[in-house]
Amino acid sequence: MFEGNRYTRLDTEALFKSGAAATDMDAVMLLNHKAAIKNPLEAAFFSYRSTRRNCSPSKTVKSA
Repeated sequence: MFEGNRYTRLDTEALFKSGAAATDMDAVMLLNHKAAIKNPLEAAFFSYRSTRRNCSPSKTVKSA
């Protein structure tokens, strides 16, 4: 639960699972925080996967 928020953990889980449109300011805040956390994590994950997929032992740069 975020500070200053009236949602319980169970209410927050239900909101996230339902994907319903936000009906109050607390719901808007929670959904915005979820998106703010999710997007950079997904971008980092897919960036890492594409980097690892394109890397082969012959292309590895050795440090001096």
